[in-house]
Amino acid sequence: MNALREKPFQCLAAGALVVAVLFAQGAYLANFLTWPNSPDRGYINHFIDLGPHIVAQTRPLGEEAGLRAGDRILTVNGRPFETFAEYLTILDWELGNSNTYLIRRGDKDLEFVVPVRPLGWGIVLRHQAPTLVLGGLFLGLGLLIFSMKPFTRVTWAFLAMTSSLAVMMPYTRSPPFSPEARMQSMRPPALCLTTYAPPPRSRHAVWHPGAGERSSVSHAH
Repeated sequence: MNALREKPFQCLAAGALVVAVLFAQGAYLANFLTWPNSPDRGYINHFIDLGPHIVAQTRPLGEEAGLRAGDRILTVNGRPFETFAEYLTILDWELGNSNTYLIRRGDKDLEFVVPVRPLGWGIVLRHQAPTLVLGGLFLGLGLLIFSMKPFTRVTWAFLAMTSSLAVMMPYTRSPPFSPEARMQSMRPPALCLTTYAPPPRSRHAVWHPGAGERSSVSHAH
């Protein structure tokens, strides 16, 4: 309560930051709820380093049709393409229809027909929910550290960083969200937390921000 009275503008700034993050996550969640009815191609091929022609990962629908990870897509519905934009315009996205792929696997050219069906909740939750949950955890971690020692430069920086990660995690994720990628994303806040979080203080100790250690002080009587 003292902080609210002494630093009202900083309180408003912190509140505005949290509201902005929650708004961004809410917008993502609203869109997220519509994805189970979106068309499923049966595979993922939008990893930038592989390009639009390589099947990076198959989903059950694509596996049932015969696609395999590593297949090179030569044509879609009889039409070649060079870019992601061209590829997206060639696809038939209508539920109940199908797309015909000519692919190269090793030294063989094969043709597969993949029906267009809804993604369903299983795929959406497996690929998208972890990043949304992790974003919420980042925000909660930032608020926890900020509440321990509010309105210092260090905790402000930590809150700003975790708030940014809370937004970036859902919006910039790369499916599937692997454990390795999850641990990689945890490194920046974890490093900041171990470096700058205040250690437990005794009644006769003062913590110096940035020093990472306590020093004793004597009190005049």
